[in-house]
Amino acid sequence: MSWSVVPLDLGNLRNRPKETITYQRDAGQTVDLVCYAWLLLGDDGPLLVDTGPSSGEHAADFHGVRLDKGADQALERALAAKDVDAGDIRTVVVTHLHWDHCHGLPQVPNARVLVQDREIRYGVYPDPNDDRRKYEFSRGAPFLTELRRMEAVDGEAEVAPGVRIIPTPGHSPGHQSVLVEAATTTYLLAGDFLDLYENWTERCPSGSTVDVEAWQRSYDAVSGLDVTVLPGHDPLVSRQGVYR
Repeated sequence: MSWSVVPLDLGNLRNRPKETITYQRDAGQTVDLVCYAWLLLGDDGPLLVDTGPSSGEHAADFHGVRLDKGADQALERALAAKDVDAGDIRTVVVTHLHWDHCHGLPQVPNARVLVQDREIRYGVYPDPNDDRRKYEFSRGAPFLTELRRMEAVDGEAEVAPGVRIIPTPGHSPGHQSVLVEAATTTYLLAGDFLDLYENWTERCPSGSTVDVEAWQRSYDAVSGLDVTVLPGHDPLVSRQGVYR
């Protein structure tokens, strides 16, 4: 069987310092990013990878960033635009527990949530030397309200026939990516392992990578696979509405 991958635009981060995305390269430049969730359509679907960020107001108040997020970029509305009811999502894979990837979990209340065990453990109490705001630690980590639905994954795991989780630590300790078998290729939904296509083509981690050596090992593992990469924040992904 084959799947279709539909990127959902759930908000636009504006004027981000480029060096925070390309590991200290291009200082002084800025870049706009898209916060994606990924709708997977197939015989065993619909499935969802990531659930997007908070509101623009919350992003400004708590994270000090500009997030443009219109009403149609709410997860429920974005799914409805693809004729999918949020209540029909039964499985969500969360690449990692940073605020811009898991804030939409309450909007898919009937789904089990698959997260690496290491990411759950770290997100509950991040290293003080890391930027704890990414997990919203001082707010009690909002994802904790969803722990009852979380299924801890340890390493690789099959989500459904043709959809597989692989660990890609580095950006965060328990980061994971998702392999999706489509009609023409196998896609790698990279999350923040790769923010931009440039991170892939230039072998460049993001500036907020907590373990560069782990990221390099993840890169080596993925580069040995026959996959087509879909990075987690690149506006160029939106050139196609569906990836088959």
